[in-house]
Amino acid sequence: MLSKLSIQEFERIADETSEEIMKDINRQCDWALDGYEIKKDYMQLHNTLMKAVTKRVAIKMGVVTLTNKITN
Repeated sequence: MLSKLSIQEFERIADETSEEIMKDINRQCDWALDGYEIKKDYMQLHNTLMKAVTKRVAIKMGVVTLTNKITN
């Protein structure tokens, strides 16, 4: 029951879940780039793709809007 969770426990669960989701996003971006011949700057491209994906997820969830300034 969510009402019985302490704030600290809720935050711990959120932290653990976000770590797992980041691993999933990382894998999805690997798979998305698989098959493309990327000869240099693969990690930079991968990191940029991860940021683009997470930005879109945040927008779809209503966490940020297109007008919010998102840095780094």
